[in-house]
Amino acid sequence: MRTIESIGKTVDEAIDNGLRELGLSPEEVVIDVLDEGGKGVFGLFGVKMARVRVTEKEAEDTAAGRAVRFLVQVARLAGVSDPGIAVAEDDHGIKIRMEGDRVGTLIGHRGATLDALQLLTGLVVNHQNGESEDEYRRVTLDIGSYRREREEALERLAEQMAQKTRRTGRSVSLEPMNSYERRIIHAALANEKGITTFSKGEEPNRHVVISLE
Repeated sequence: MRTIESIGKTVDEAIDNGLRELGLSPEEVVIDVLDEGGKGVFGLFGVKMARVRVTEKEAEDTAAGRAVRFLVQVARLAGVSDPGIAVAEDDHGIKIRMEGDRVGTLIGHRGATLDALQLLTGLVVNHQNGESEDEYRRVTLDIGSYRREREEALERLAEQMAQKTRRTGRSVSLEPMNSYERRIIHAALANEKGITTFSKGEEPNRHVVISLE
């Protein structure tokens, strides 16, 4: 736990200075106003600076807490100073959503950065959970609703290509996708009568083929 005293022309400026020095957000600290500042002696000798004490909160060492702390640190390194992070836990794992200005920089081309960040967050979350399968927490990360929108786009693509396969009688090979996106295609067409899907090729060029049964 870290604590500092900082000053500014106003209380807000003093708080901002303290947060900047600690590299923390307002939600991660406790603030004590030591001096509200104001005019100098008899209002004649300058301005009396405001002074505050900024103390880092002791974060709970939970799986979700580790995930949030890690993502906040990464976001700041990427220039996203105050990301909005929502966490939901259930029996299947931890679902995390990040929103805010400039969070798109954490998605990367075709979601590559997002996938890597999800993997790293999972490693951070499970680092202290031991090796028991019962303690493993699966992490799903979405940034700026990218995954939801990408999933909807892939489902539309799958249906369009299935219709093309029926119309032409020829198999259709889709562009290379990661395993997460390939699973979306397979799932979208799993109940399509007369249509089958399979993956073909080696990473990173592995892709889905849609064909008639």
